Amino acid sequence: MTVRRLIALLAVALPLAFAASAHAYVYWGDYQAGTIGRANLDGTNVNDSFIHTGGTPLQLAINSSYIYWANEPGGTIGRAKLDGTQVEPAFITNNGKPTGVAVSSEYIFWSTVTGNIGRAKLDGTEQKPNLITGVGVPCGVAVDSGSVYWQSNVALKGVVGRAPFTGISPQTEFVKETGSTGSCGVAVNSANIFWANTGFLNSNATEIGRANATDGKAVNPSLIGDANGPCGVAVFGTQLYWPNKGNSTIGRANTDGTAVNESLINVGAGEICGVAVDSLSSPLIPPPSGEPGPSSGAGSGSGASPSPTPPPPTAGIVRVVKIAYDKKRGTARISVSINEAGAISITGKGLATAKASALGAGTVIVTVKASRGKRATLKATGKLATTANVAFAPSNGGAAARIERSLTLRREVSPGS
Repeated sequence: MTVRRLIALLAVALPLAFAASAHAYVYWGDYQAGTIGRANLDGTNVNDSFIHTGGTPLQLAINSSYIYWANEPGGTIGRAKLDGTQVEPAFITNNGKPTGVAVSSEYIFWSTVTGNIGRAKLDGTEQKPNLITGVGVPCGVAVDSGSVYWQSNVALKGVVGRAPFTGISPQTEFVKETGSTGSCGVAVNSANIFWANTGFLNSNATEIGRANATDGKAVNPSLIGDANGPCGVAVFGTQLYWPNKGNSTIGRANTDGTAVNESLINVGAGEICGVAVDSLSSPLIPPPSGEPGPSSGAGSGSGASPSPTPPPPTAGIVRVVKIAYDKKRGTARISVSINEAGAISITGKGLATAKASALGAGTVIVTVKASRGKRATLKATGKLATTANVAFAPSNGGAAARIERSLTLRREVSPGS
């Protein structure tokens, strides 16, 4: 074999030997059915009974080996392998009524209805059920590289607490006002803390809130303001996930609150609470045995393995965030949230077609006005009721998205006009 041929063969074989394709999943707890469900991140392959927990899973946590859940009525922390095997419903016992669970590289943390934050080693030993006490009524815990956070309700006021892994000198009101009194679920990344407001004590407050992770300030209780009873929240890269117990769906949005999709995953039934996301790697793919190497002969095949089929382009997601009317001009400014770069168009009976483009995911403001034939009517009556058809076509070739919103243009009518 010539040196040139050997190099060509290695160029084909080595990437195959060491490449691993990543697979990521989103999990949720169905405490009515006593199961943990799983689906692909794009919402496909939904399995609401991936793990039968033998209890009532309330909140979830994940590391590279296991998925953990809080079983409040049973007073236990359960766990199972990420492939759904080796289910241990009572991995940790006798710790009160756990309402949340989180894992670091060394510890498991949990919250209880009695106002405690507990801790144990990852193997379940060295349990400290009263690591932190007197934190109100916590429902959910989260960890970063050195701190544990909990969402709690203190004197009918929503707060987020924080403490080092040792539990020493806890800041029980690190975020002093979350704007909610019925929250359950907290997540954290390097920049922000997020929490879910289920609306348990206020049916109108079904939101995802956010604050700075460095100082607990810049509180925005309505980062995502139209969830449906969110019971838990998870952050994965630049995206948030939450379970809507109001309609049994999993929602998703960017961490800046844009590109909201309230029904990414339709679970179908049950009472869902708790969400977690992981990233798994498939086994290494060895080079094909006996496969011939590339040939330099003209007109002959290369002998290389076929390139993997690229994933389909991401489908468009569009959402109307806000509509602001200008009565002086008789126009409306529509704030549209989209998940990809692409083109936006707004049409409707009596409206002039309005268009805009975006270089990436985010919120775009589009101004719409009456068509030429309806401007006289608007000027004379001061009102034009119609339906705005909002369409978004991603630049990547993904499926277009369309929604409709009622729209009433108004214009000040001068006396005697």
